Amino acid sequence: MNIRLDNDKQWRYQWITNNGISVIGYAWHKGKLLQNEMLSAVFKDIRTAEDFSAILQDTDGHFSVIVETPDYCFAAVDRMRTFPLFITTENGKTTITNALQYNGLWNAEAIAAFQKIYCTPGNITLLQACLQLQAGEYAEVRQSDGSFQIREYSIAGNSNLAPNPDRLCQLEVRMVQRIVEYANGRTIVLPLSGGYDARYLLCLLKTQGVADILCFTYGKADSYEVETARKVTQQLDIPWHFVEYDNQLLDVFFTETWRQYSDGNHHYTSLPHEQDFFALYELRHKNILPENAIMINGFCQDVWAGSMLTAPEHQDFRKHIAQKFDYRLPKDIPCNTTQEYEKWLQQNRLSKFIVNAVHAYTFFGMDFYLPFWEKEWMHYWQSLPLKERLYQQYYKTYVFSNYFEPLKTAFHKPAFDESAAPHPLKQWLKENLPQSWVQAIQRKKQQQTATDSNNTLYLYRAILDKMQFPPATPDFRINNIHALYFLEKLQEKTQL
Repeated sequence: MNIRLDNDKQWRYQWITNNGISVIGYAWHKGKLLQNEMLSAVFKDIRTAEDFSAILQDTDGHFSVIVETPDYCFAAVDRMRTFPLFITTENGKTTITNALQYNGLWNAEAIAAFQKIYCTPGNITLLQACLQLQAGEYAEVRQSDGSFQIREYSIAGNSNLAPNPDRLCQLEVRMVQRIVEYANGRTIVLPLSGGYDARYLLCLLKTQGVADILCFTYGKADSYEVETARKVTQQLDIPWHFVEYDNQLLDVFFTETWRQYSDGNHHYTSLPHEQDFFALYELRHKNILPENAIMINGFCQDVWAGSMLTAPEHQDFRKHIAQKFDYRLPKDIPCNTTQEYEKWLQQNRLSKFIVNAVHAYTFFGMDFYLPFWEKEWMHYWQSLPLKERLYQQYYKTYVFSNYFEPLKTAFHKPAFDESAAPHPLKQWLKENLPQSWVQAIQRKKQQQTATDSNNTLYLYRAILDKMQFPPATPDFRINNIHALYFLEKLQEKTQL
């Protein structure tokens, strides 16, 4: 049994080890914000897996932890998998590590899935004999022989509970209190799009008296995202910067700076997310971001509110995943209920691809906090009845009536980007047309410049031109071509 932690692979946070306990990040436990030695002290009396799981269930935040006892070693990641951990086996020896090393053994199943969902599913990685802990999981490793089990500690909340505005208000107040406590006087930087999640978060901060806020928006100058963000920040009197995603800035993707970020961010499990990267690169280059700022964003509130759900008559989740991601879920993965489907989303695409993008912040030396991933906050939204969550009906009504309209920021998204019930004919065609026809229609839609808010058509074509083995039929989906390009570059580097 071996533990190998490489702090050279961490850009801002560092692992610290005291008395057989290693921690990274920060967390709230029993209402207290804990870091470093104070965080490791929470785990000092751990002797059994039950002890470990009980503490993890009562802990919120961005952290990972490893605890060594005479008989076992326990390791866990948070509910977002902010700081990945891996278990490798080689020559009968088990190692827990934060940084996988190429072993020459590629996992064909993981590679195929990576191209579709931009991460490796379940506990597998791109490398054989190397496993990852998923969001909300911990490992129990026997010291004597290195045998191990991976278990879950993150327990879902109740379901089908009626909306409770008083409870939601309490959670909002506590959320902002935690943001203020962790920011500790630092400037709060908020990426603001034309959508509702970051705007909701900005309105929460504003109504609760938080003043030191800076917003930025990126993309094409004529996009609705930019215009909406401009109007919101003007109305709320918030300093705002716009970063135009012109061709020259997007070409940073082909520089050494991007390569360094990508190499340190993929972990052989995740496609490095490029969307915020260019804006941070530009804002840092122009010294616009305060040196000790903290990044807060609205990651995944739309998902908790119901954006990824389907109507009851269409709730064949395996079919839904196949249609949405062009990915066939293995038969041994349970996905028959809304709760199982959302668990799959949380442990895969959301944590490994979306949340993994926070390390663009740490790459540029910034701290971060994702408030919408607090345990009780997630449980509140996921516990609402399906009829309230479908197409985000309750969420949109709530934020518009309680925040956007009173604060005069009630700007709706355009129809093409709004979550709404699909037209019955469109739904029927999607389910009954040959898949090749559906894909052809989607390719046509992807090439519409009017909906290309971030100039991704340029980046898609630029990546396509540089590929040694480009796809026979371009689909103009930026993450799809990026995944293929990433794997191709990994092949060149490691002789795949």
